[in-house]
Amino acid sequence: MPSTISYLSSKKILVIFDAVYNKTVIFMTTLAAPLTKKYPDNSLEKKSYDIADRFKDNLPIMNDRNRLGFNIYRYLKGEGDTPEVIVKTARFTLNGITKEELAKKLNEEIEKVKEELKTV
Repeated sequence: MPSTISYLSSKKILVIFDAVYNKTVIFMTTLAAPLTKKYPDNSLEKKSYDIADRFKDNLPIMNDRNRLGFNIYRYLKGEGDTPEVIVKTARFTLNGITKEELAKKLNEEIEKVKEELKTV
């Protein structure tokens, strides 16, 4: 006896009944992920997250880099903490660098971005 396949489109469920093995398998289907709008290259957001991505070797966890980028963005907007406070309180997983070295390098990168913003 052949297998029976049903698709319930209103609920996005695929039901397969296999008569040979006498069992039913249910698969939930999902939609494609939504498109992500990228920031322009000269935006403050892009520059902030680019700084965080430069430390990919020292911050191996992507979520740590995302949190760092967000904190840098807030700092550049005048709403957040200094890099020393960010690194001290954020509990990042660091690899091959101390908190003090990371804070120093972040300050250098942030100063470069501030100089770029002054010329624009």
